[in-house]
Amino acid sequence: MIRICSIYGDGIGQEVIPVAERILTQLVPDIDFVRAQAGFATFQECGSALPGKTLEAARAADAVLFGAVGSPSHPVEGYRSPIVQLRRELDLYANLRPTQGPKARLLVVRENTEGLYAGRERLEDPETAI
Repeated sequence: MIRICSIYGDGIGQEVIPVAERILTQLVPDIDFVRAQAGFATFQECGSALPGKTLEAARAADAVLFGAVGSPSHPVEGYRSPIVQLRRELDLYANLRPTQGPKARLLVVRENTEGLYAGRERLEDPETAI
């Protein structure tokens, strides 16, 4: 039995993750989906965008299926991106993007915890964001 932690997230994740689960079940019938919460709606509900219970479920699973999460358009005290936190907690720093053209195959490795994902953004003043 393969255990997958399904995190629906917010917005479109609520629509696409159930479809992905149905497809995966058709391909590999021996899957047990464990549902967990993350995202801005979860933050508003319980004060954490990635509750400890969700992190525990992800660690106990063989894989994680993560839907899209929304972020507020303005700073919200205490809110941090749950996908970045999950990547850091599970040491998932690389995103592999394979592509294939008529003459070549290419594997792009994109770093997912630094640069734009570092979580060091701040407002300098009302008109300047870093």
